[in-house]
Amino acid sequence: MQELRADDKAAGRSGAKGTAPRQAPEEPAFDGEYKELHARWRRERIRQEEIFEANREEILATHPGKHIAVCEGEIIAADTALGAMQAAMQAHTGHAAFYYLPVPRGNYTPAKCKDAQHADAEAAADEAYRAELARGRRESSRQQKIFEANREEILATHPGKHIAVCEGKVLVADTATEVDQAVMREHPGRAAFFYSPGVTCVTMF
Repeated sequence: MQELRADDKAAGRSGAKGTAPRQAPEEPAFDGEYKELHARWRRERIRQEEIFEANREEILATHPGKHIAVCEGEIIAADTALGAMQAAMQAHTGHAAFYYLPVPRGNYTPAKCKDAQHADAEAAADEAYRAELARGRRESSRQQKIFEANREEILATHPGKHIAVCEGKVLVADTATEVDQAVMREHPGRAAFFYSPGVTCVTMF
């Protein structure tokens, strides 16, 4: 595991004076194995969404205002989206999940059906969600800048690996699931920037 700062540009990017910069390895292209994995995850997610929809009223009544994950048929509730995501991944490693957020995606109660208390609770949940999302995006953006400032060195040092940058530290693993788990184990509750070989860079938010 490496610890880096956003202004660390010396190693791997410019090289020692008078020497050529180190070249990052060529990234592999998408292959059939990745497409098959993506299709399996999509089928799993759809199956979990069907479970949620079949039990929607009971789930939302039992866990009002919570962020919810459904994975392998288990209902997991948390106070934040990140908490639900991490709990699902820890409980069911390697399986896709369906996520429900308490306010976004148009999940509002029609105005004519609301009382004042319901409306206030919905507005508070909306505000809390937006604040969490903004915080996560700022944090993951900082980690992305660290990755980009040291991109050539990181990829040359860890060819073909799945990479995460969290709290200024670089974590690597052979699979995306393993690097996810490393982030959750070493930096619980923190947003991260993820890089997978041959796949567009993504963030947790």
